Amino acid sequence: MTALTAPEARQFTVHPAIIKSIIREQAGSPDKAIAELIMNSVDAGATRVDITFEDGTLTIKDDGRGFSSREEILQVFETFGLPHEEGDAIYGRFRVGRGQIMVYGKVSWRSGHYEMVADLAGEVENFGYHLQEHDTFAEGCTVTVTGTTDPYKPYSLPHSSKSLERDLAEMVAYVAVPVTFNGTVINTLPSQADWTDEDDHAFYSLNRTDWELLIYNKGVMVAKQQAHWFGVGGVVNTKQPLALNMARNAILCGCDVWSRIKLRLKAHYQKRLARVQQLKDHEVPALLEWIVHTDDPIPHELQRKIRSLRFMVDIFGNKQSPEKMLTAERFTLHDRTHITIAEHVHRSGMASVIMPQTIGMLTRGNPTDQDAVDIIGRLIKRLAIFPPNGKSYFKDFQFFVNSLDDTTDDIKDSQLTNEEMLVLRIARAMNVEIYNLVRAPGGVRKISAGKADKVEAWTDGCSYIQIDRGILKNVRHHKCGVNKLVALIVHEYCHGDSTSGTHSHDYDFYQQFHEAILDPDFGKIVDAFFRRYVSGLCRKGIVPSGEHGQHIKQIAKLAQDLPTRSTRKAAAS
Repeated sequence: MTALTAPEARQFTVHPAIIKSIIREQAGSPDKAIAELIMNSVDAGATRVDITFEDGTLTIKDDGRGFSSREEILQVFETFGLPHEEGDAIYGRFRVGRGQIMVYGKVSWRSGHYEMVADLAGEVENFGYHLQEHDTFAEGCTVTVTGTTDPYKPYSLPHSSKSLERDLAEMVAYVAVPVTFNGTVINTLPSQADWTDEDDHAFYSLNRTDWELLIYNKGVMVAKQQAHWFGVGGVVNTKQPLALNMARNAILCGCDVWSRIKLRLKAHYQKRLARVQQLKDHEVPALLEWIVHTDDPIPHELQRKIRSLRFMVDIFGNKQSPEKMLTAERFTLHDRTHITIAEHVHRSGMASVIMPQTIGMLTRGNPTDQDAVDIIGRLIKRLAIFPPNGKSYFKDFQFFVNSLDDTTDDIKDSQLTNEEMLVLRIARAMNVEIYNLVRAPGGVRKISAGKADKVEAWTDGCSYIQIDRGILKNVRHHKCGVNKLVALIVHEYCHGDSTSGTHSHDYDFYQQFHEAILDPDFGKIVDAFFRRYVSGLCRKGIVPSGEHGQHIKQIAKLAQDLPTRSTRKAAAS
């Protein structure tokens, strides 16, 4: 094959629609778009930036170098993505940030003898601007944005100047030149801020109370990160620029400045650990991250201190120390379901029950048994905790569920809510009527509340019947809740032996139960029970559930239209 021409070097071009799309995706909020203009002002050598906002018109004015010639405008303003040269800017990288403000309306830049006007919405097919030369000279650069404050339209300016002032004040809180908004200074110069610490890389204002760490790149907000990632909250304001993504809302991996700042944050956190008596919730994940996922040496005295800190939540919701939770021969990871069994396992010393939320701080999701094995093993090793026999074992929680399926606990009347107690009192008041449906040997049994993970009611076959607390609650949330409760009591009366643990249902049981629930009196008992329940709600001033409220209203409405003997006689005559 013979080539007809020599190879021709060509440049790729970008369609205007792509540039518009990039600009819109970058424009997260008006305050962020304005912050880009403030950064441009600082890069241009401005010593102050003044912002005014009134009646949908936004003005940003600085006293920087501005644009001195047409050639500079064509080279720097007209070209999107022109890289900065090393050292010629504090913030700038690719000269695309000015595009963010264009999505909020018609924008004018007035500087020197020139004015540039861009209207992104008006230029449907193209992406460009209008350049005009004036005879009068304008100092610095003034950017004017004319947009809409209609909140129902996309990319609208805030309706309230106060909200924009508040958001912008947080966005540019520590910029190194004064920034005013409608005449009020909204930032604090880094040299005048109250910092708790500083080094060659950043200023720090750190504390234990804030749940967020605000990260500023030379005075301009980059991100808010949860304090639990670092064990500390507050503010970090860099002295050296961070390596950021194009939208300036995320720090790039491999940023050397940020890596050094994180080391400083870790050192601050670890130093404070030696002094604290109790950790706050957002300080725990950082501690676990340090212990489990690093090999940084832990000084002996700090080891001892961490072992005694109470930050591991047990099955009862209490905070315990690693020394107490991890000094066990056997561990198990709770399955988030069988609470009663877990309490029994933990209380009896069968195993130390580890809660998923503790392990989940490091897995960022639902932890597996292997996660628990790995993390517990690291905690034991790194904190120098010694199990009783020199070694600990992990046991699948399902083992305890299968072997302890008859685990139940008593609940005292005083532990029940008003509505739960109301339901239980009605069950006790109607106990004899329910018993008469079965007439089981041994007579009427005492009814009380309990809790279990795998059964809804249980009995010893002669003296008592216990109802799971969830069944008492169920009366409120389901129309058939009363029916199920009465049926459960009948079910337990049909058992002449204990139903704790494994038990069977023979033919005689099914026949007796079948006859009882088909007895006409069963329906009468359910109806009477529900009427007493509604009466009790009224008497105690308890608002019914939506389902019950609607059901009662429907019956009340129908009751008004029910015919009576007198109305029937009148209709017949």
